[in-house]
Amino acid sequence: MDRHDGELEIRSFRLCFALERRLHRIDRFRLPLPYGLPLRGLGYGAAILLAVLVLGALPLTGGLLGLLDPVIRFGVLPIAGGYLLTELRVDGRSGHAVVLSWLRMRLAPRRVRAFRAHRPPRCFVLEPIAVAPDERGARLRRGLIEGRGRVFVRQPAQLSARGRTLRIQPRDGAPRRRGTQVDLRSGQRAVIA
Repeated sequence: MDRHDGELEIRSFRLCFALERRLHRIDRFRLPLPYGLPLRGLGYGAAILLAVLVLGALPLTGGLLGLLDPVIRFGVLPIAGGYLLTELRVDGRSGHAVVLSWLRMRLAPRRVRAFRAHRPPRCFVLEPIAVAPDERGARLRRGLIEGRGRVFVRQPAQLSARGRTLRIQPRDGAPRRRGTQVDLRSGQRAVIA
């Protein structure tokens, strides 16, 4: 079947409407870029230049930006930033969408409960926990106990303290009727090796 002159087959309308606007000339001057200057990159550069001007007026960041040469501050930063944001594609999203998503992630709370920020308590108070032997026998298992608490050791063990750490080394033998009681303060820990 012959195609008529001027007909174009479009397989996806998404490609038709995903056009990127580019500048190829300004008045009579042709831009020396092979595919022109993307308008989005020009907008990114202008936004970065505006951010440099605003940050330069602030006390702390103005001093830091003042250390840079004006050519770098007002030329290289906006041009390089505009180019990088134009070329940046993460999951098919444009540069400004990536930056806004990153900022939203950094500013949002890590944990949310009932649509509000939730900070878990730093200290948990537990009721007394009894650890009994299992089918493998009555022996101490490796473990770590941190923070305030009271530990009873009924199995034969050698206890040695070094700084804020108490090491409990199990020894062979039958369990004792009266155990050794160790009180741990906050910041201390017991290591069962």
